[in-house]
Amino acid sequence: MNTEKLSQGLMTFATKIQQNKYISAISNGLLSTLPLMMVGAIGSIINSLGIPALQDFLVSSGLKTIVSLPAEVGNNMVALFASFAIAYRYAQSDKKDALTAGVLSLMAFLFITPLQYSETGSVTGIPSQWLGSAGLFVAMIVGILTSKLFCTFIDKKITIKLPDSVPPVISRTFASILPALAIAFCSLVLAFLFTKTGFGSVHGFVYAVLSKPLSALGGSFPALLVAVLAVHLFWAVGVHGTMVALSIFMPLWAPLDAANLAAFNAGQPAASIVCMQFFFLSGFIGGAGNTLALILNMMTSKVESNKTLAKLAIVPGLFGINEPIIFGMPIVLNPLMLIPFIVSPTLCTILGYIMVKIGLLAAPTGISSISGMPVVVSQILQGGWTWGLWVIICLVISYFIYRPFFKMYEKKQLEEMPDDQQAKVDSISAEFAKATR
Repeated sequence: MNTEKLSQGLMTFATKIQQNKYISAISNGLLSTLPLMMVGAIGSIINSLGIPALQDFLVSSGLKTIVSLPAEVGNNMVALFASFAIAYRYAQSDKKDALTAGVLSLMAFLFITPLQYSETGSVTGIPSQWLGSAGLFVAMIVGILTSKLFCTFIDKKITIKLPDSVPPVISRTFASILPALAIAFCSLVLAFLFTKTGFGSVHGFVYAVLSKPLSALGGSFPALLVAVLAVHLFWAVGVHGTMVALSIFMPLWAPLDAANLAAFNAGQPAASIVCMQFFFLSGFIGGAGNTLALILNMMTSKVESNKTLAKLAIVPGLFGINEPIIFGMPIVLNPLMLIPFIVSPTLCTILGYIMVKIGLLAAPTGISSISGMPVVVSQILQGGWTWGLWVIICLVISYFIYRPFFKMYEKKQLEEMPDDQQAKVDSISAEFAKATR
């Protein structure tokens, strides 16, 4: 199979994944909850700082319970928000009333979630057991099914139709009544039927039959390697591999991150080493392919255009943006540079996993990547100083992995470029570099 056919095949596969309404709704819905989880992560960091003076102040001032709220809401209730967001994204892609779809999904989720009752039969509370990581798979299923049912009712015009003279807002509201009644009925029937089983609830059934096996699959080391390789193989042909891989693995890894964060807040060991947080810690130093190491190689290149590109790409690279290198060098469809581009993150991910296994690196806390933070700083905030040191070690390893391939690439550039053209390019690059200082 030639490169063109491989590229076309991978692009077709990636397009099908990204255009799948169900996968896209789940992935985009979970992405919508990341700011919430970020709030929870920051709250967890503050709440768990081992500074006695700070902890004494929080307790004595009564702020301890307030500081705990971000973690409680951002982590232990994430399924509640996910059920709304996933339904919203599905209806939005179907060009329906996304807000109503999200509200109805939230209603259905609460209907099938076991509540606490008083002796008189009144509701006294909602247990947090199924609102956090343990309820995420149910949230995904409910979000998709309720939104699908809502959209079907609208498409089939099984609605209350009002005259055209009625304002659109009121018409949409009345059009949603029949879908809402159908969703409520189905949810209540399900909730009742599962109380008669040994599982006790829909949550208990899904967690035992679906959630645990899928989490075990997604949390396995082979799954991690498949994800890392998939990301870089897609990037190799110009497809955004990170988004393709996350479309598949995010639904499996998001519950693991949430479970790790809950364990971190409770002072317990991590539930799983493999999760979305770990996926990004070792293999994305400067972006996919650990390309920050390549930029450092390019800084001392004999080809002036390489040095100029490196100077332009170094700052974005520090913040994980590496498209200037991937498409500017380019790495895409460049067989020579694709070898270290794939080997570096794969090796660093394997070594990172081993380091956690033997206890030299802290297990994942579930704290998501801190948006806007540069390399090293982000890792320190997520996993402590040992992860900051490990990223520097990985950067050095990656530098030497890239070195021989870059020197061969550089030699090829010099051989293929005539002397007069080389002088012209070097002159233009030098002037451009001078102008941008």
